Amino acid sequence: METLEFALIVLACVIGSAVLCQVVRRASLPLVQIAVGAVVALLVPAVHDVAIPSELFLVLFIAPLLYLEAHEIDKGSLLKSLKLSLSLAVGLAIATMVGVGFTLHAAWPVVPLAAALALGAALGPTDAVAVSSLSHEASLSQRQVGVLKGESLFNDASGIVGFQFAIAAAVTGNLIPVPFIIVYIRRIFQWMRRRIPRLNRMVDALERKAHLKGQKVTKYKYLGLMLFVAVPLPGTGAWTGSLAAAFLDMPLRKAIPSVVAGVLVAGAAISVLTYGIVNLF
Repeated sequence: METLEFALIVLACVIGSAVLCQVVRRASLPLVQIAVGAVVALLVPAVHDVAIPSELFLVLFIAPLLYLEAHEIDKGSLLKSLKLSLSLAVGLAIATMVGVGFTLHAAWPVVPLAAALALGAALGPTDAVAVSSLSHEASLSQRQVGVLKGESLFNDASGIVGFQFAIAAAVTGNLIPVPFIIVYIRRIFQWMRRRIPRLNRMVDALERKAHLKGQKVTKYKYLGLMLFVAVPLPGTGAWTGSLAAAFLDMPLRKAIPSVVAGVLVAGAAISVLTYGIVNLF
């Protein structure tokens, strides 16, 4: 019953915002809808406690929007720009996911890279409604509108796939890339130096970081690697430890157990610390 009431409230907000936009011609529909939603959230506290399953949310809101956009799109224009739309739907969504993920992780290292990439995947796909609003507000050519609308229809697939991979990496920990980093990272750096000279500065910075971290590990070897990974501080962790292990030429079969043990110790330490802080309050 709560879900039905919530759906009716949302429907009333959508209709009310559309009527308001007809009265106030210069108002942007998305901004009006955001404002109406904020007012309803303040005046109707009951909507705060409604929990909608993701499958039902998909059926109630996302599916009708995509169906309407697919029904109204120019089929001929879509077929002419299909290749470009698909390339944007995949490439642009992945680029947004990577850009947002690495930027967030660099600005706030406490956020795991996998979680940051999941956020980037959620923000990456272009909204079909936003494209429609943009086409009315900006002076875009018919081809540009067709490409953007086609891209907005297809990019959800790449965003969902990227989101699922990022969530899987976050849930299983950050251990999935560890063997690949240990075995292939030096070859990748060499390839980048030959093929993409503009990235030499970034490669140099990563190599300096690996050698600096490796100095802390060298003295105690595999025990030092485990302790380095176990310290839950920015600049440590499984990926940085794997990078140091690669530049120290540690065998894969001995480095992986040390990294896994360090991740387990770090997880246990954070759990105990969190549990103790919660009990204090």
